[in-house]
Amino acid sequence: MKYLSTETPIVIVGAGISGLTLSILLSNLGKKVHLYEKRSSESITDQEDQRSFNLTITERGMKSFREIGLEAIVKQNSVCLKSRVVH
Repeated sequence: MKYLSTETPIVIVGAGISGLTLSILLSNLGKKVHLYEKRSSESITDQEDQRSFNLTITERGMKSFREIGLEAIVKQNSVCLKSRVVH
């Protein structure tokens, strides 16, 4: 079986919350990461196309932010839910 060398870049497709978190985690581990997103940076920052959506982060998700050093920033910009109902 052929294994990838430590110099082989890891490709992540999708710069959503999971792709960004994984790319930061792997970079912190010293891996070379190539992150690809289909939307251009202009479409992400276009004020007319800005949409807001609620995002619930579970304890498991918060653990990921803790591991990459973003827990405090996420908590400062979040509203804590006391409970939730999944429909």
